[in-house]
Amino acid sequence: MVLRAPPLAEPVKCPGGAIIKPPCEMGVGNLEKGGNIMKMNDTQIKWIDGRDAVFPIMEMNTLRIDEHGTRVTEMLFNERISFGDGDNKSEYPKWEIFAYLCRKLTQHIKEEFNITTDEDFVKYYNKITADSEYNKIMKSCYGIVLMLRHWLEHHVGEVKDNTFSYKDKNGDDFVVKLSTNGIMLLREIAEMIISKSCGIPTEKHFADLLRSRYLMLYQYLSRYGKYVNPKRALIEVNPDYKLAFGRRTLVKNPSTEIDEENGIIRIKDTVKTHYYWEGVDYLVDLDKQKYIIPGEILHNGGIRKKNLKGWKMRDNHTHGTVLQEDSYV
Repeated sequence: MVLRAPPLAEPVKCPGGAIIKPPCEMGVGNLEKGGNIMKMNDTQIKWIDGRDAVFPIMEMNTLRIDEHGTRVTEMLFNERISFGDGDNKSEYPKWEIFAYLCRKLTQHIKEEFNITTDEDFVKYYNKITADSEYNKIMKSCYGIVLMLRHWLEHHVGEVKDNTFSYKDKNGDDFVVKLSTNGIMLLREIAEMIISKSCGIPTEKHFADLLRSRYLMLYQYLSRYGKYVNPKRALIEVNPDYKLAFGRRTLVKNPSTEIDEENGIIRIKDTVKTHYYWEGVDYLVDLDKQKYIIPGEILHNGGIRKKNLKGWKMRDNHTHGTVLQEDSYV
């Protein structure tokens, strides 16, 4: 499918008449950001609450610039947060998802920390050292999952107001409030942790997009008693993030120039975005390596080559498409 690229914030009409709307029309544009600090607003709170609000899809596009300088959209890929066979918001998913996530995360933790013996879940939790942001997010999500699994195994019953709650033998309260949407977000974060992938194969894209997703869940649960766990508290992470996560467009063949004297690579014709939730990535060949450089880190269209660490492409599948080149690392 080849479509002439409209301005990034306009709807796209696909073959068959389907319309892909810009994320601002689907709730994304209401995400507030003070500077680069994540702040939740009513739209996101309503979405995680399971009320009448639509959460952004992670939309990934690729485009190329033809011989006339025209930008041509080559494909549109929508990475929806989903559960099972569909997105029926009127029904809860089967609660066995809690046991599934527990099994998958437990296996991942055993592999990450070289645990060869079978132990109880609390010991696995305690093995996670909170010495990196990735581990902090993993430990927090595992704590939530353990609580939900315990509810499933020992206290399963009617769920009122999207709230899973119980008392332990000491009389301590344990509470987590998550609608189907919130559970899907938790699952997405868990699957990102396990796969160490976000759809864009650079170290820093993954770290930044994982952080932004976790911040959304963390801030929601931290408000108004939505998460009460005396034994496994949520762990704070840096609230700053750089990359837009509503729509990201990869420019496959940007025109570049190298300032060898100052060690700077510049993108000649950067693509402008209209909303902060839109981001553009540039696929660049440099010194026999490929890099995916986000527009958010460019200064006057350029970046010093020494600052490209972490943006190196580690796979040839990105933004929902497989690049044709044989060499990409």
